[in-house]
Amino acid sequence: MGTNKTTHTPGTWGMMAHGAPPQGGPAFCDIFSSSGRSIARTMKGAIAHDGGDMQANARLIAAAPELLDHAVQSEAGSVAALKELDAIVAAIKTEDFKEVRAFLVSCRDEARAAIAKAEGNK
Repeated sequence: MGTNKTTHTPGTWGMMAHGAPPQGGPAFCDIFSSSGRSIARTMKGAIAHDGGDMQANARLIAAAPELLDHAVQSEAGSVAALKELDAIVAAIKTEDFKEVRAFLVSCRDEARAAIAKAEGNK
C-alpha cells in the first residue's frame, strides 16, 4: 500500500481476562502474541463501560492480525477479479457487467482503506 509500511507483531494474538473486582467480572484483559509477548491491555472503566465491553474490545484487538490478513487477501482477489472482468467485457464488447464491476471496485476500495488504516497510512 504505502512506502512507510507499519509493522506489527506477527502471528495469532490471544486474549486473557484477569482479576475480579467487587462488582464482578474481570478487571482487565491482556492481549498477547503467540510467543507470549504483551501487545495491549483493556481495563474495566478505562475505555469500557462494563466488563462485557472490555472483553469485546480485547477480542477485537486480538483478532486484528487475522482481520488484516483477510483484508489483504480480499483486496488482491478484487484486483484479480476486476482484471478478469475487464478482459471479458472487452472481448464480448458489452456493458452488461457494470453493476458487477462497481461492486468489485467497492470491495477493492474498502479493503484498501482498511489496510491503509491498519498500516498507519492515510
